[in-house]
Amino acid sequence: MFGNKNLKGESNAGGEVGLIWRPLPDSEIKVSGYHQNYNNMIVLMSSARTMRGENVPEVEVWGSEIQARHRWSSFLESGVNYTYMDAMNSLTHLQAASRPTHQGGFWGEVQIAQPLKFRVDLNVYGDYWYDSNNKLKAPGATRLNALLKYQLTKKTELYVRG
Repeated sequence: MFGNKNLKGESNAGGEVGLIWRPLPDSEIKVSGYHQNYNNMIVLMSSARTMRGENVPEVEVWGSEIQARHRWSSFLESGVNYTYMDAMNSLTHLQAASRPTHQGGFWGEVQIAQPLKFRVDLNVYGDYWYDSNNKLKAPGATRLNALLKYQLTKKTELYVRG
């Protein structure tokens, strides 16, 4: 639908370093930082008339993430997360398209009955650029997802999400 037969394969090199801290037996906090250099990054770009995938020759990405979760009881768990990302086109020094600088969220999960769980995620995405020229800006968005999971076996879950 938005294909581009002329796309080249994307490649990258980089790394991540992080720390996991468990201040309480049922709590966990993760903090990490990362850096990636992309060659031929594939991004979905828009203009007034089209939307298609394109290659961006060189993109440098720096970022950090923080996540926290806590199990409040045997049937209730929740968490928060935040990501900062700077995705810069190394040739034009403009932001890479379709990469919001700020993203965050909150989630909660309730064990309804032994094999059945219900989860709600509230995700917030900051504004970003539709195009590589940084002329068409997409406003930030908030999304709410609901998920009903059924634990079929130890290794298999069935779910419905909306």
